Amino acid sequence: RAVVLDPLDSRALTIAGHVRAFLNHRLREAAALHERALELNPNLAMAWALSAITYAYMGDTDEAERRNKRYKALSPLDPHAFFFDVVFGIVHLLRHEYQAAAVAGRAFTQLNPSFSGGYKPYLAALGYLGYQDEAATVLRRLLVIEPDFSIERFLTRSPLEATADREHYAEGLRLAGVAA
Repeated sequence: RAVVLDPLDSRALTIAGHVRAFLNHRLREAAALHERALELNPNLAMAWALSAITYAYMGDTDEAERRNKRYKALSPLDPHAFFFDVVFGIVHLLRHEYQAAAVAGRAFTQLNPSFSGGYKPYLAALGYLGYQDEAATVLRRLLVIEPDFSIERFLTRSPLEATADREHYAEGLRLAGVAA
């Protein structure tokens, strides 16, 4: 509705893009909305961050990382960093950089321990690293927030485009002790 009321509102465009990506899994449409937002306001940190998430879902980890670094340069003290920094965890996980994903996961889950999205790439990285004690603690925290979280639920809801990326992520969760 906000985009209809003001098609030049870059914030509304990028939020609409995130909804298209995360909820509707329409990643190309999301990317187009983010690009329009950035054309209108190339200094909107949120647009860089949300577009980074879309590129991570598309499996373009280099572009996702580049965009999220631009976001961080524009807004180094963003109060919503707990949400946007998860992109770095996803990027590292998809690149099989598990130690870096775990380090990132520790950081962004400390910023907001009640944001369930931060625990998932962190948990998958811990599974691949074989850090069972830490994974059990992280899983307990996640299940307090999202008690019905499972691999099946992850796979059903995941906006990750590539089957290989979804399966890789799910295998890390399985190794971390997440129920099927």
